[in-house]
Amino acid sequence: MFKIDSDKTIHLTRGDEANIKFSIEDYQLQIGDKIVFSVTEKKEPANVKLQKEILINEISDYIIITLTKDETKIDNLESKVKTYWYEISLNDKKTVIGYDEEGPKLFLLYPESGEKI
Repeated sequence: MFKIDSDKTIHLTRGDEANIKFSIEDYQLQIGDKIVFSVTEKKEPANVKLQKEILINEISDYIIITLTKDETKIDNLESKVKTYWYEISLNDKKTVIGYDEEGPKLFLLYPESGEKI
């Protein structure tokens, strides 16, 4: 399962792939721009669980942030939804999506089934 709510909450099943379409209002991505997508432990922003850097190699209105199944296998198997925080920054200078006056942006990781041995 993968979806993004209107409040920017990301829902994803652990071990699933996801493609997040990302754009910045009133900004066109330029060659050399760097987008960083980070997922951290809830209430522990220094504890980074997943981080992807994307270097822009062509002018575009948006990019696709691709998360692989291996990258979304964060922590151990759980029997309940695990809540993380996430943010997206531009050029290490500006947080575009992240903790704001409405609170943190949530990355909800749903349980996956284990594998038969």
